[in-house]
Amino acid sequence: MASAQSGAPGDGGTGPHPPRPTTDEPDWYAEQLTAVRAAFRIVAPPELREAARVLGQRLLRADTLSLDEGHDD
Repeated sequence: MASAQSGAPGDGGTGPHPPRPTTDEPDWYAEQLTAVRAAFRIVAPPELREAARVLGQRLLRADTLSLDEGHDD
């Protein structure tokens, strides 16, 4: 029998229950939201909104950088 693993930060992946929402790891939660295949709006907490904004900007920059930029070859 397989055990349930949430993979949430701080629970070691072994907790039997989903993690309680916290702002301890807003970057982790923002990254998880990239898998949502529907429109959504982050209302709170502000730390998550900021982490999602920073991640979104990083993803947009990745689309505009040439493949040779940033390489020291």
